[in-house]
Parts: sequence; C-alpha cells; structure tokens
Amino acid sequence: MRNWTSVKESYPESLVFHEDGGLLVVRGRDVEVLAREFGIQTRGSWLGFDQEQGWGYISELVDRGYDVVKASAGRVSRVRRVPTVTAQLRRERARGKSVALEAGLVFDRAEVDRTTSGAWLRRRGYEELLGTFQRCLRSRDWRLLREYGELCVYQVGDWYEVDIQLSSMKRDHVWLLAKAALAFGCDLPCLLVPPRCRRSQARALAPLEMRPLGQLSFEELVA
Repeated sequence: MRNWTSVKESYPESLVFHEDGGLLVVRGRDVEVLAREFGIQTRGSWLGFDQEQGWGYISELVDRGYDVVKASAGRVSRVRRVPTVTAQLRRERARGKSVALEAGLVFDRAEVDRTTSGAWLRRRGYEELLGTFQRCLRSRDWRLLREYGELCVYQVGDWYEVDIQLSSMKRDHVWLLAKAALAFGCDLPCLLVPPRCRRSQARALAPLEMRPLGQLSFEELVA
C-alpha cells in the first residue's frame, strides 16, 4: 500500500497498475475508472488481475486515451503504443490524394450519434475537443486537424469507407471528427487511397512499450 501511494502521489493523473505478488493491482479512484469503462462489479477499494488480464486492460485503456503507469520493484514506467508503420503501408499512404468529402458519404449519421452519445463524450472528457474539431471544420483549418492524424478513405461505389489500416487518426478522434462534420454539414478532409480488396479491416495494433520514468525511493516520497 505504501508503494502504491508513493507512485500515485507522483503521477496523480495516471492510472496506476502496481505489481504485487504476481498480480497487477489497481486501487482508489482508478478502480472507479475500470468499473465505468469495462462494467466491472466492485465490492472493495482495489482490483487485482493476473498478468494476462492486467495487460489486456492496460492495452485497452491506452487505446482509449488514458495515461497508464506500471510500477514494480521501485520502478515506474509509462505504457504507450509504439508507432509502427511498415514500408508497404507508407507506400500505400503516399499514393493517396487529399480530398474534401461530404461527411454523409463516409459515415452513417445514426451510427455516429449512437457511438458518440453525451455520456460517451463526458466519460472521455471530449466536449472541448469536439468544439475544437467543429471550429476547425467550419473555418477549414485542416492544418490543425492533421495534428491529430490523417483520415484515410477508399471509394466503394457511390460512397466511401474508412481505411482502418492506413488511417493514423485515433479511433475516438475519427468518431469526434465525424460528429463535428455531420452537425454542421462540413466537408471532411481525407486522404483518398486506392482500395485493397484483401486489406484487413482490423488495424493491427502496434506493440506496447514501457518507457521508464525513473527509479523511486518510496520511503523518501511518503510524507
């Protein structure tokens, strides 16, 4: 408990998974986050997972935009995805052409509304970012939008599909961009890429990486 408290005091905004006796343990308010995100029923102030379960939750939390820290034996590491783009994907993306498309040709409004509900926006803390996307789209400030990644699409008949493999934009940000564009009837800045019939629609996840944050002396950090 002292070790976990020391790490949490040093990284209060992070979700802390503390390794203890072979388990990955989550405590305090971090338990509420996991319960809310994954529907976990809790009866106490802590949750313990074996390594496989714990890394499964860590992986999903990282993909959902949470800052996750893993602590063990006096060491603390921030967990993140290693950005990996194969040479083949780089070549395919380079063949793309920048276009502005009507949002309704790419996204189904009912699906976007269902996915990006008010509760979803509040839970993720995306209200401000949604406003930013709306302002960028209405002013056609696409340079700023590209800082959040590129949305790649390919044509299928009279409509377009998102190319999950080539898009560098986070999944949540794609939904936010679609919501903002549909709300005001704005065009979507996209990269139109050649269709690949055999391309998998499930984007291969980059491996997780633990970036060391340093070694802690727990006794010194506890008041």
